[in-house]
Amino acid sequence: MQRPARKLKPYGIYSGGPGISCSFDPIYCNPNEPLWQQFAREYNRLAIDTLGGNPSPIQTQWLQPGDVRIPRKLARSRFTTPYYQQFLV
Repeated sequence: MQRPARKLKPYGIYSGGPGISCSFDPIYCNPNEPLWQQFAREYNRLAIDTLGGNPSPIQTQWLQPGDVRIPRKLARSRFTTPYYQQFLV
């Protein structure tokens, strides 16, 4: 995949500039299953804290403040729920 330099695409998926990227999007048949929720939370910590991943705020559950930073200038009040409000910078 050819990506523009980071300064040309500072936000969003694959915004890290040229290089190697990997997407991992696990799913499970029962999102309320406690073991699934535990896996997802622990995977978040591995991907973000250990591997330096950039999670998608619209696809990643159980994010914590600091896990993702959404520029306030991109937020629209109609779509900014209390959940997303915690990620605005």
